Amino acid sequence: MKNLLTLLLLFCGMAFVSSCGSDVDCSDEAAIEAELSPLLETLFTAALNYATDQSDENCDAYKDVLSDIIDKSKEYQECVPSEERAEFDQDLDDLETQLAALPC
Repeated sequence: MKNLLTLLLLFCGMAFVSSCGSDVDCSDEAAIEAELSPLLETLFTAALNYATDQSDENCDAYKDVLSDIIDKSKEYQECVPSEERAEFDQDLDDLETQLAALPC
């Protein structure tokens, strides 16, 4: 759960970066927030649901959204300020470890 909150904070911090690669517009704070907020809310809900009821259905839902957030994190990785990059990368690794550990 700490990793989810850290990613949320890092994503919010990405909006203040003024330039990055050609595939992602790191300066468009509204677009980044509009894309990430619903995904992070879904991830938070799926994590809570799975924590309270580890059914196959909840596991699959958590796994799917966790995979989505990892993919989106990688897409926006270049927007993370350099001073926050090591922590971001570690959190991303932790999420990938959590995904791999899911039994579904």
